[in-house]
Amino acid sequence: MSDSETPIRPAATVLLVRDTPAGLEVLMQRRNSTMVFASGTYVFPGGRVDEADGVGDDAYRTAAVRECQEEAGLVIAADDLVWMANWITPRGEARRFDTRFFVAVAPEGQDADHDGAEAVETVWVNPDLGLARAEAKEWAMLPPTLWCLQQLREHDTASAVMQWARTIGVPPAVRVRLKRDGEGKPFGIAVPSDPDYDDWPD
Repeated sequence: MSDSETPIRPAATVLLVRDTPAGLEVLMQRRNSTMVFASGTYVFPGGRVDEADGVGDDAYRTAAVRECQEEAGLVIAADDLVWMANWITPRGEARRFDTRFFVAVAPEGQDADHDGAEAVETVWVNPDLGLARAEAKEWAMLPPTLWCLQQLREHDTASAVMQWARTIGVPPAVRVRLKRDGEGKPFGIAVPSDPDYDDWPD
């Protein structure tokens, strides 16, 4: 299958935020090393939109609610989700996703956990600490995850995060491009804000 034929599948991810005496925290999980996609990486709960989730915008929200319950054991309401980002996997990847990132305040009185299949570790982490662990190569993360943490670090409380997210409206789709060397091997990525973004083919 060529790059142009690789299907782009819809997916949804949820950033659950909460306030603690130590500051703002977000829920993250480590994916099982046996997973084909993003194995061993630290991510937010989420996954592919299934046919049973419906169609259109509501399908993304339904998937986000379902994945949050399946992977983290938390029950959230679709109406509480605020769409904050949209990333599309670049050409050249074996699996491509059109992923919507939502943010919501973590439900009170519920304990987060992992399913032991897709996710094997569950942690609440301050965004600055998460980024520090990624920079130190202690935690593997994908670019959209790093970007989301960078946005969260700009806010001190969960309510501030939600207030910011509500100002976004419909997020622009971030179409990532692969950087390739002279032999065609990928060595990095480019996003629209990079000065060399147009130097790399879509």
